[in-house]
Amino acid sequence: MDEGGGDYSVVDLWVDGKRLVDMVREYETPLARAELYEDCDGDIEEDDILYLAGKHQGLPMEEFLPPARHFFGEAISPQYYLFGVYKYADKLPLLDCTSGILGSWPLLARITTDNEKVIWSDFEQFYRSPENKNEHLRWNYDGFGSFVFERKQYETAFLNPQL
Repeated sequence: MDEGGGDYSVVDLWVDGKRLVDMVREYETPLARAELYEDCDGDIEEDDILYLAGKHQGLPMEEFLPPARHFFGEAISPQYYLFGVYKYADKLPLLDCTSGILGSWPLLARITTDNEKVIWSDFEQFYRSPENKNEHLRWNYDGFGSFVFERKQYETAFLNPQL
């Protein structure tokens, strides 16, 4: 677990030996570059791209790990989330902003479970959703995920996190 942007430790998610935060940053970099290119008439710095792409960290351990069922597709109290952004489209955050303010830059996914597996799919950056009025602010995650986990291994990882 890592220290968060707030005064708490965060859930550091890994998929197939890679940190989810790093995977998202890599995927979002071309999206951020295209957005900034459009906004700045091509006058962009690499630091600007990295400020926007992958500006994520894990969620607070204390609130989101079991006994909470968040990572099993069950939202914790809706009032907890800034602006109520997670109450739509049956998606929940896997990551949020490095600022430590929940809801300020969430990466959402649909979390589905059955007796054998857990699936993360349909990823979306809330503030860059397909419904955004500005076309260049719509980030498409069709090429990112889905990720399928064996249920028993997934449960073990969340019930016994490595601190």
